[in-house]
Amino acid sequence: MATEMVPFTAIASLFREFRHTVFRLETRRGYASDRNSPKWARWKSGADIATEPDNAWRENVRAQTAEGKRFERVRLVDQPLTEGQEFLLDSGLGNVAAGEDIRNLPRTQADRLGLPDHDFWLFDSRLVARFVFDEDDTTLGVVVSEDPAEVALACQARDAAWHHATRTADFAKAPTGGSRYGSGTRARSSGLAGHSPGLAATSTAGFSRRSDQFDVRSTPISTALRSQ
Repeated sequence: MATEMVPFTAIASLFREFRHTVFRLETRRGYASDRNSPKWARWKSGADIATEPDNAWRENVRAQTAEGKRFERVRLVDQPLTEGQEFLLDSGLGNVAAGEDIRNLPRTQADRLGLPDHDFWLFDSRLVARFVFDEDDTTLGVVVSEDPAEVALACQARDAAWHHATRTADFAKAPTGGSRYGSGTRARSSGLAGHSPGLAATSTAGFSRRSDQFDVRSTPISTALRSQ
């Protein structure tokens, strides 16, 4: 596939055509596609967006997972959560119900692990799709690579992140010892499930951290699904 930046629609079909697993590393503190979506306005007004009817993204997740395929994400989170991260935590519960396995990892821990500071989708451990953003968190396009070295680094980042991340449901309800996560009007108590101190941290320091060149925010399947 082409290595120059192309519209997301050029790879939208991969979310239906992948054979085994699609993985997402999500690193930004907020996304314009979320803030500009009708779902954001409903969430700000107090709606329970986790229980809304399925949209096209969730319908596809259900269809693909019914065939035994996997949708996986790790979201890096700050302490306290940004408003954008609060939104994704609430919205993500609905995606989990549809069949995604979404997990959360503190940014400080991601830094210690040497994870990249840009977003990407990884399809079947063979193709990496990185989205390019402007300074306002708006997706400009996607860069796709099947280069074995870059794919291998993405796989290393996935494995390290997945090993240390906390499932969304557990993250949302875990005790915080009195601390409050969340900087917006919907501040909530969240937390981090513990990990065994005996587990060695996996280093991915070799993964490029060129966030100015390759930032990724996936827009699911069509422009109508950018808030996923």
